[in-house]
Amino acid sequence: MKKITLLLAVLTLAFACTSCHKDGKFVPNKKISKIYQKDGQNEKYLCSSWNWNKNKLESVNYYNHNGSLAYSEKFTYTNNFITRVDDVENESYIEYSYKNGKLSHATLYYYGQLREETDFIYEKNKLVSANSTLYLLVAKGNSALENHANPLRYVLGESLANICKNPYKNNNDSKGNVAVVETFDWAGDNVVQYTCKEDGKITETWYMQYDNMNNPYYSLLGLWGSNVNNFCKNNVVHASLNFYESDIQNGMLTADYIYTYDGKYPTSYTIPSENGDGISLYFEYVK
Repeated sequence: MKKITLLLAVLTLAFACTSCHKDGKFVPNKKISKIYQKDGQNEKYLCSSWNWNKNKLESVNYYNHNGSLAYSEKFTYTNNFITRVDDVENESYIEYSYKNGKLSHATLYYYGQLREETDFIYEKNKLVSANSTLYLLVAKGNSALENHANPLRYVLGESLANICKNPYKNNNDSKGNVAVVETFDWAGDNVVQYTCKEDGKITETWYMQYDNMNNPYYSLLGLWGSNVNNFCKNNVVHASLNFYESDIQNGMLTADYIYTYDGKYPTSYTIPSENGDGISLYFEYVK
């Protein structure tokens, strides 16, 4: 089942040096071609294929375990900034707007219905919060839309994302809409703490540690597949999650990541588990 990330988790771009970094411009030095995934003892399968027109990402196709197409993300640019990403199969899209070269607003539509709106707040050129309104609607097609899914989708991996499911139940307004505030604490070019509040109540807090290698997702701005790690320069090597119910901590999860590299870029990573149900991703790059 496709997991959906909050808009706030969909963010900035750049493989260039930090001083040249601009939100909404995805210009990687090394371009992903394909990603394979292996869950536990199952066979490795093609997870996604990336389609480029020279240095511009045109689309990403995501696949099911059986090889069938699950959905595709198609990218639209204005002056080299990503301004829209479409999921044709699910009749959904997200639109991005910018102010002074920074991502300022995102709007998500699902089957023609307004689903989420997010405003992005910066201090000293760092994203410090994302303030969202999630609108109650009658879900069509994918029931995952009823859940607040793992904002670190590729960091923790789909096999661990279930612990982040959180049906929207803390509704304050009469229409059943949900106010979400997400905050980001930085160390250099990486987010080391991420906190999510729904209608003023903490639902989850993440803590992350990183290597010193290049993150191949750095700044990918998409629709369903983006996550907090996309706007971090390096790769997560350790993550811990505290999750809450009514502001009271009621669970914790930790995960470690084992990488292989080619030069400064990872070619695979594995999240091991004691029972053998870990997850591995394998990267191929455009030659």
